[in-house]
Formats: sequence, C-alpha cells, structure tokens
Amino acid sequence: MTAMETRTMYGFPLSTILFRVIGLLFLCLCIILLFLLFSLYIGLASSILLIIYVYVGIIRYKLRFLRLRERILQHMIDQAQISGDEIILDLGTGAGYIAIGFAKKLRSGHVYGIDKYHLATDGPFSQISDEMKINFFGNTYANAKHNAELEHQQDKVTFLQSDLVKTIPFTQHTFDVIVSSQFLYCIAESERAGVLDEIDRILKPSGRAVFFESTHFFGWDIHKVMAFFQQKKYKTTLVPVSEMSNKCYLIIEKPPS
Repeated sequence: MTAMETRTMYGFPLSTILFRVIGLLFLCLCIILLFLLFSLYIGLASSILLIIYVYVGIIRYKLRFLRLRERILQHMIDQAQISGDEIILDLGTGAGYIAIGFAKKLRSGHVYGIDKYHLATDGPFSQISDEMKINFFGNTYANAKHNAELEHQQDKVTFLQSDLVKTIPFTQHTFDVIVSSQFLYCIAESERAGVLDEIDRILKPSGRAVFFESTHFFGWDIHKVMAFFQQKKYKTTLVPVSEMSNKCYLIIEKPPS
C-alpha cells in the first residue's frame, strides 16, 4: 500500500517549505564548491553541517510544527464552545485537518469543509498552483475525503468544492459555528467584503465563528475584519497566539435575532 493509503496527509505551509528547501539547496551548492576549490576535509566538515541542518531545520521543524498545529486546533475547538450537536462550516478546508478535528468532537452534529480545490475554469497560473497543492501539500478534494476515512470521521464530515469569493452555497442561517485557518487573508481585499457578507448570511443568530489568522501581512490587517463585524453588532474578541507573535484568533459572536 502507498503512503497515502495508510496515513493522513495534511501538508505544511508553503512559506516554511520554500525557506527550508532554498536553505538546503544553498548548503549543497556551498559543499560542492568547497570540494572543488579546497580540500576533502573542508568538504566533509561542511557535509556534517548539512546533516545538522537537515535534522534541526527540517526534521525537528516538522515535529514542532505538528505539535503546534495540534495546539492551534484544540484552541479553536475550545473557543468555539461546541456542545456536540452543532452544524459547523470550515472555510478553505484544504486537506481537512480543521474540519476532521472538529468532527471528532461531535456526537450528532456535522461538519462541512469547503474549498475551491481545482476548477476547470482556472487559468494557467491557478492550475500550476493547484499542481503544487496536490504534490506537496495534499490540498485536494480526494485527499480530504481520504483523510476523513483514515480518521474514521467520514460520516460526520462532508467536503464540498466551490469558489468562495462568488458565493458560499448554503441557505441563510445554516451554521451554528464557522471556522477557518488562514483563509481570510488569502482573499483579495476587493472581494473580502463579499465573503464576510456571506459569512454573516449563513451564520445563525447567536452563532459563533473562530478564525485563525495573521495579524498583519503585506497590507492585510485583521482589525479590518473586526471592524466589519463590529458594524453589524457582533461581539468580537482578538486572542494572541503565544507561540507565534504574528498570529491570532479572531472570535466573533453574532447577536440574537
């Protein structure tokens, strides 16, 4: 059986992978140059540095990231204050890690994970991006379903494909809880208000949403999202992430009808 058939695949953030791959390639190039220009002993010493980098920069990083991701998921579950019978939506679900994690906490509720995945109308750049997601990060519809099966949550989570900047395909006041992990900052600023309006439309009165996001990122500012919901009389709370100074949880509570 292949690795995908026997274990879950949730992937890693693109930025951290690129940083470590570039570092690895740079070290390999330096070692080759040292072998060619200097002595065998210097090259061997550099090879030891390469081994240390692989262990500390890649293997140890992977273990730290997996533990941090588990803590973030648990914090989101705690802040969502679920009782077990909620209908929950995970926006930008990707490989399904958040959706499946919430499904494990439900008794009679259900989780819907929704993502754009690959759409036939995408342009060439989007198709290249999708190929990277498939081959490196596992962010595909098939892999999300497979992860749910491996975690024995396939009866409590449903994955759907949709272009979320156009519409979120659910009726008004469908969800008790809406969650997402680093989804909102991926939406272009010109389209963000429409997505936030859709969140407001499908969230039930007295419903709750938990967003794990960057605080600031190349023009992105989480406070603009807070201000949007505050104008609609939501109660908003911003909780910093102690392990990551540039990350936060934004919790919003919709007023009763």
